[in-house]
Amino acid sequence: MRRFITRTTFALLALILTASLVSLLDARFDLGMEEKPYLLAQPNLTSPRSTLQTLMANGEVAQQQILTIGVPWSQTPSMQRMMDTMNVEDLPLASRDLKAALAASQLWDVLKHIELPPWSDIPDLDAVRREQITQWQVPDTAIVIERVSSGPRSHQFLFSPQTVMLADALHDTIGNERYGNAAVETVYTKWRFLPGPMIPHRLVDALPAPLRASVFGQAVWQWIGLAVLLFVTIAASLHIIFWGVRHDADAAGRFRRFGQPLAALAVTGLCFMTLALAQYALKVWGAPLEAILFLMPLAAIGGFGWFAITAMLLAGDTIIAAYAMQETSLEAQLVRVISTLSGIAIGIVTIFVAADFIGVPIGPLLAGIGIGGLAVALAVRPTLENVIGGLTLFADRTARVGEFCRIGTETGTIEEIGLRTTKIRRLDDTVVTIPNAELAQTRIQNLSRRRRFPFETTVSLPIGTTDAQVRRIAVDIQTVLQAHQSVLADSVRVRLTNFGEKTMTLELRAHVDVTRNSAFLAVQEELQLQILDIVRRSTEATP
Repeated sequence: MRRFITRTTFALLALILTASLVSLLDARFDLGMEEKPYLLAQPNLTSPRSTLQTLMANGEVAQQQILTIGVPWSQTPSMQRMMDTMNVEDLPLASRDLKAALAASQLWDVLKHIELPPWSDIPDLDAVRREQITQWQVPDTAIVIERVSSGPRSHQFLFSPQTVMLADALHDTIGNERYGNAAVETVYTKWRFLPGPMIPHRLVDALPAPLRASVFGQAVWQWIGLAVLLFVTIAASLHIIFWGVRHDADAAGRFRRFGQPLAALAVTGLCFMTLALAQYALKVWGAPLEAILFLMPLAAIGGFGWFAITAMLLAGDTIIAAYAMQETSLEAQLVRVISTLSGIAIGIVTIFVAADFIGVPIGPLLAGIGIGGLAVALAVRPTLENVIGGLTLFADRTARVGEFCRIGTETGTIEEIGLRTTKIRRLDDTVVTIPNAELAQTRIQNLSRRRRFPFETTVSLPIGTTDAQVRRIAVDIQTVLQAHQSVLADSVRVRLTNFGEKTMTLELRAHVDVTRNSAFLAVQEELQLQILDIVRRSTEATP
């Protein structure tokens, strides 16, 4: 099945590209058909008469161009002027151009084949100003030209939105009355049934008559081509998506998880390719083209949003790997949160863009999201407090993974700092979990960041120890402390501080110039053994 889809896709692309090349080589340009560019010849829409004249005059030019040259790659100036006479501002952005072109072509054909009043009877600019005219109706029809009251096209006379929506029905009515089942070439029918500029007209003319017959507004060959195009697009898109997901699931490292971003870009490009082929090759028209103009750009918007989200998540994983961050460190957690929140923001923007594209009002949607966000924030307030506490720890950098700290009544090594909680392994190997919100309110003593360790202890001497013995013990202890290479000599203090009924107390203070707790414990043990030896020798000696 996969091979069939792949071969069909490449065969279809090769056929279309070959036909496009032939069509370009076969293209004809009639210098007599040149007209002024659209920007240098804007349509006059200041009165019902000028609007109607704009449609009729440019329709003649557009029909002559299509019948002699063929379907163009883009809208010609005459077609653009015809479209300007249609009021389609209330329609979704995705369907405005198509509906304007379709309605303009149909209404031109209708007006061409009904009896219009003399031009002098149709209100011009002077009549509009003199009689305060805001609309004019073609006699005995539902065709209305009215002045726009607001918006960027204010004060222009355009065919009303109701007339635009009735254009198809009006054209069918006129066609049944005038032509019956006979095939008549007009600007509308020629545009509707000819292939696009990517396919030579002679190729379609050479097809058997049954394939060129009209079925539900399209030629049979157009329906067949559209079915094949959509099948290949859907099958190829699903194949690409599954490949991207499987590739990332089987990837050995973060740097290799590029399957989904590539799949998203490929699907987006495939949507635009399908849209281009439907317009410039098959030249489908009417409802099928409206559906494709709606679905393909919408799918492309979703595909690009998927690419942006997956690319943002991949960037977060790449940063963590590039800087060799520990998986449980706060830095890694923060990078993941930022990439995730960025992905969520991109997703929301994608939804807004898609909603605007299909015509959904953004204001109520924003209000709904705001109310929903407030409700969610209230519901997850404790979690948000913990997250904010974690971010505070990261900003202040009061503690890091692997550091020995005293937090409240707990003392131990920080094992993990998450977004919601922090885990501490105590000296008895018990793991204590503290919420970050509580941690942000608690005094933290980071013992691992000591520049030196205080050595503080006391020596108890019998109350019968003589003054000479006490002085000798104090001097010997001070000498030993000052002589040690890890003790800061100017920090040594040895003083007699307390008397009891049976003992007297020497208080010892010094600073040990080490930064690790294990090193301090080793120095402390060594000093205490030396002090013990001094005390024993002094108290055992005869005064």
